[in-house]
Amino acid sequence: GGAKVVVNYSRSKEPAEELVSKVEEAGGEAIAVQADVSEQLSASILPFGIFVVGLSIVLLIMVFRSIIVPIKAALGSQDAYDRWLEESLSLLTAHGYLRREGEGYAPVEGSGPASDASWQEWEARKVAWLTDPAVAAQVKLVETTLRALAGILGGAMRATDVMFPNGSLALVAGIYKDNPVADYFNEVLAGKVVDFVEERLKQAPTARLRLLEVGAGTGGTSARVLARLKPYGENIEEYRYTDLSQAFLTHAREVYGPEYPWLNCDIFDVEKPIAGQGVDAGGYDVVIATNVLHATRSIRRT
Repeated sequence: GGAKVVVNYSRSKEPAEELVSKVEEAGGEAIAVQADVSEQLSASILPFGIFVVGLSIVLLIMVFRSIIVPIKAALGSQDAYDRWLEESLSLLTAHGYLRREGEGYAPVEGSGPASDASWQEWEARKVAWLTDPAVAAQVKLVETTLRALAGILGGAMRATDVMFPNGSLALVAGIYKDNPVADYFNEVLAGKVVDFVEERLKQAPTARLRLLEVGAGTGGTSARVLARLKPYGENIEEYRYTDLSQAFLTHAREVYGPEYPWLNCDIFDVEKPIAGQGVDAGGYDVVIATNVLHATRSIRRT
């Protein structure tokens, strides 16, 4: 009861509408969002992770008739990206670009174009994608990282330098806000926080509340929550904005700090013991963690 749900659907809307009806019957709120463009995007970019490194179809045929070690050598991939390579091979197999042959892989004949043709198709489709706020940010991020993939795999550049050029957050910011899905869920979360604050103040009008956000990142969620909390500023003792990167904290201080005097920004690693990190265990009224706990080494532990 009271749940708010976004249901993605691709070709057929009927199953999504059925799920929406069930949620509403249970007292919740739900909307159905068509995911055709995102599905096309995923289907189109899957082969590029291999083709973009400059291998021809002929070379792929020779390489993929091997186990993972020769494949890794052909791509020039460092040990740190073994999990990426294994997952890429699994995805390419699942989507019909590769097939298993014993302990190795072989390309499926006629399953995909050569590298140049793939990028030409990308450029043709990109025009429409960039006009869609639901996927525009993802398209920009995917293209930037894929074009740099060979250098990242080979160790010539760091992935973080590609995603955050000169420390800028502009390339990734649109993933977490200013698109329909992220904005919807950020608003739902912000609304729940305000509901809690209002209920608490009914019980204790002079209460001073403390909020902690873990992995605040670019502030996609923070921006909505802070704006909704502003009318209750006199009752906010602290909103602690935390992340692993000092770059994110600097961004928060510059963008949000001037408007919200109760904002504090600090490094916090949720994978480490709380003691010694300047966070008062049990001392916060609300703890927020959006799109972050899955990125830890063990989500069961975190």
